[in-house]
Amino acid sequence: MKRCSWLVAVLALSGCAQQASLPPEIEEARTEAIVASTNDPAGAVAFYKQRLASEDSADNRYKLVESYLAMQDADSALFYLQPLVEKEQLSAQGFFLYGKALALHGQYLDARFAVTEALIRNPDFAQAHNFLGVLDAGEGRFLDARDSFNRARALLLDDITVKNNLAVLDIYQQDYQAAYNRLKPLWIQGNEDEQVRANLLVATAKLGYVEEFVLLLGREHDDFTVYSLYQTLSASEFKGGIK
Repeated sequence: MKRCSWLVAVLALSGCAQQASLPPEIEEARTEAIVASTNDPAGAVAFYKQRLASEDSADNRYKLVESYLAMQDADSALFYLQPLVEKEQLSAQGFFLYGKALALHGQYLDARFAVTEALIRNPDFAQAHNFLGVLDAGEGRFLDARDSFNRARALLLDDITVKNNLAVLDIYQQDYQAAYNRLKPLWIQGNEDEQVRANLLVATAKLGYVEEFVLLLGREHDDFTVYSLYQTLSASEFKGGIK
């Protein structure tokens, strides 16, 4: 049912527009906005496949690839990028997406090369700096990763992504207070990102902040569950989530 959610929304809106039809380009833009707002990658794939069939452009391929990456489908993402790769027509955005797809496919060295190519073409590409940091962190190169994340932050990458990633490095380096200080303001602001919450739970457990741990976990859990998870996180080796 979810796969058709964007189509239902389009049909619902089109019923109100019978008396004053919009120009085709505006109608198309409105439909795309609805697709983006539904957070439905499968629906987005269907939409951008249809658009690519009508107009085979790099932009349409990139949007289709982004939709496949949102579904963790590296094979399809690489397939639809391949024509641009073979023609050597990848832009900075194309190399960035190519790098993400290669990394998801387990080809980390090739992914690093692709993301570096993206940054050569656009040195101010915040998302590419962030992803280079993700690759560095995965290889244990924490200083390089921190430099990349801070570069992405200076280029105004969203706070949720960059603060979460910096906090993960803090926790890996056992600076739990720094991680807590980064993540707590995001949670206070009402952010409900699951990775932020999970990493903040680890930081609070490591610091021994029992009351805050309970509040973060939620009152719906029984005491035994809360205590068991607290003990596990406070004693375990960290394996956190980087965005």
